Amino acid sequence: MARLRELREDGTAVILVSHNLDAIRFMSHRVLAMEDGAVADCGEPAAVIAGYEQRTFSKELLARAPEGCGRRVESSGDIRVESARVLGVGASGPARLKCGQEVAVEFVLSSKRRIESPLFSVGILNAAGVVCVWNVSAEDGFAPPPLEGRQRLVARFDGVRLSPGSYEVNLSVRDKRTMETLERLRSTAGFCVEGDSKSRGIVRGSCAWAVEPL
Repeated sequence: MARLRELREDGTAVILVSHNLDAIRFMSHRVLAMEDGAVADCGEPAAVIAGYEQRTFSKELLARAPEGCGRRVESSGDIRVESARVLGVGASGPARLKCGQEVAVEFVLSSKRRIESPLFSVGILNAAGVVCVWNVSAEDGFAPPPLEGRQRLVARFDGVRLSPGSYEVNLSVRDKRTMETLERLRSTAGFCVEGDSKSRGIVRGSCAWAVEPL
């Protein structure tokens, strides 16, 4: 890669064909994106790469989107999730968040019987199925009121900054006293994180660096 950059800086025209976005970003002055055998975009590297990621994330969400409100994994029949949505986004199309924007998910639940001590857990998984964040209400010090009738549950992931990509939200509701699973759903909601294409990994954060003589 260093040799290719040397050639480019010496005035040699270099055409690089690659799926490696970091290499394209490092090497290129101008980028042409191809999709399904046709030109999808052409221009400055940052803008073309951002557009490519946006289209890719949207396709991933649509491919994974279930009918209704998620895929039921386990259920007692006592709890039903009527709806789930990511807050702070538009009402139509895939939910889109900016890199660094707070992730908050709303669930509307209905209960056939009174659950004195409900226990909630909400997880966020990326497109590869890797758990990025998983929080349990009791571990966060939250003691919810008894669950009865229709109620609204909101989970806000303060301080979590996900890297650009597509994500799905999983939900589990248990009876804390018996640990019985009342409802467990996958893909209750999906969303894209868009923004700084230089972000890598799963969770974006700052790093303190130091170099010291020995």
